[in-house]
Amino acid sequence: MSALINPSVSVVMSVHNGQDYLDAAVQSVLSQTYRDFEFLIIDDGSSDRSPAILREFSSRDNRVRVISQANTGLTRALNRGIESARGRFVARMDADDLCEPSRFAEQTQFLDDNPSCVAVGCQLSLIDPDGDFLAYRNAPQTHDDIVSRLLNGIGAIPHPSAMIRRETLCAVGGYREEFQFAQDLDLWLRLSEQGSLANLDKPLLRYRLHCSSLTTQKRAVQLECARRAVAEAFVRRGIKDFVPPSMAHSTPSASQVLRSWTRMALRTGNRTAAWKHCRHAVAAAPCSISNLGMLGDWLRYGFLTNRS
Repeated sequence: MSALINPSVSVVMSVHNGQDYLDAAVQSVLSQTYRDFEFLIIDDGSSDRSPAILREFSSRDNRVRVISQANTGLTRALNRGIESARGRFVARMDADDLCEPSRFAEQTQFLDDNPSCVAVGCQLSLIDPDGDFLAYRNAPQTHDDIVSRLLNGIGAIPHPSAMIRRETLCAVGGYREEFQFAQDLDLWLRLSEQGSLANLDKPLLRYRLHCSSLTTQKRAVQLECARRAVAEAFVRRGIKDFVPPSMAHSTPSASQVLRSWTRMALRTGNRTAAWKHCRHAVAAAPCSISNLGMLGDWLRYGFLTNRS
């Protein structure tokens, strides 16, 4: 397919050693029903097969523009993509998630119909590393509800689901590179001072959860970045007596993560995925009282004898 000279949408994605899910993520973008876009992928110093995968896609579809660089981290990589963007809108995407086919069509239509809106996200379908459905995650839809959550340190627009007006994004300076983490929270707060924010009511992105989590040290940096973003937003808005948002400091164990996935899948009726993660949680912590309670849930719902 020929590259577009003036595309309506610039899709910006950064990848660093993302070979496991990259092929599916890129294909989900290229399979959109909305075709008027360019796809800017920043290879942020990958040392795995990611560069080869990207070369293959760029050779087959001229909408794919690969920008290779030494590893700088997500914030700087995204800004480099924004600097190269030519579309009216910038759509974010992560290298392990999946777009539903109508995502860009519905988001561009919403922004065209709502000129005061500067950024729009969507609801999420949560999937596990294998791509199995776990649950839906609901995001607030109205500007006031979104801003209320942002001012409490909660990123109320799912970052990889966002589509943003490029003019406004550039006007606020893109992502602030001093934010190694919570760069999206800081951006949403600054964008909300330029126009309204929204989330569509449909799950248009499959968001992949991973068992690996931030280390305790990185978690502390993440929380500090979030508090700083909120504190500076209070100052810009003339709100006195800033109270830091209450956010959990602990990093969940693998067993805790797997247990939460089990309960998600149970609630949505995905017995196969629930049984898979139940087994893995028990294997990770066979003496855990919480895991024994989870097995009790299985007995209560009768899934141990019918887990096909």
